[in-house]
Amino acid sequence: MITVTVCVGSSCHIKGARRMIGRFNEVLAKEGLQDKVELKGSFCMGLSRAQVSRHTDGQTNCPGARR
Repeated sequence: MITVTVCVGSSCHIKGARRMIGRFNEVLAKEGLQDKVELKGSFCMGLSRAQVSRHTDGQTNCPGARR
């Protein structure tokens, strides 16, 4: 199973984390992937300078993000 973690902290919330999670759930349902991908929320990941922070299986998926 693949784990996707999306930041839901205040900065990412303002940048659209809730919309991102909703859209991600729609795509998972449409493609029949609910049993292959686990979608989780996490508070601040420290990477939200320009966009919503997200990780896939522990790997950062935020181009240009600095830790």
